[in-house]
Amino acid sequence: MQSNHVRTIGSKEDSIYRMWKFKKIEIPPNYNIGMASIENYDTFDLRKKGVLSYSLADSPTVFHEVAYKLINNAIVLQFPDKKAGVNVEYKIDVQYRIKEQTSTTLKLIMHITDSEKGEIKDFDVVELDFEAKE
Repeated sequence: MQSNHVRTIGSKEDSIYRMWKFKKIEIPPNYNIGMASIENYDTFDLRKKGVLSYSLADSPTVFHEVAYKLINNAIVLQFPDKKAGVNVEYKIDVQYRIKEQTSTTLKLIMHITDSEKGEIKDFDVVELDFEAKE
C-alpha cells in the first residue's frame, strides 16, 4: 500500500535528485499580501546535489543556477553573502518546502521570509506541482 506522505529524500525509489517538469501552480486560499511576481517555471533539475538548475517557460533551453541546501524537508536557496560594509535593511529568504514527493510527483510550497528594518513577514506564496521528467 502506497502512502501519500513525504518519502525519505535520497531513497533510490523516490529520489528527489532528478529532472522535474512543471505541471501547475496553486495559490493558497489565505494568500492576501497583494500583488507578486512568480516565475513561470518549466523545469527544475536537482540531479547535481546542492545546485538547483531551473528553466523558465518562455526560455526552456536556458538554465539558471542557484545553490541550495536540504534543511528540514525543504530546498533552501543559498544566496551569496552580502558585501562587507554594506548596511542591508531588507532581506528575503526563499525555500521550497517539500509537501509531497513520490517517484513521479513533487509538490513544493514556495515559502518566503521577508525582513525589513526588523519587521519579519513569514508566509507561503504558492504550491508548485512537478512530475518526473523522463
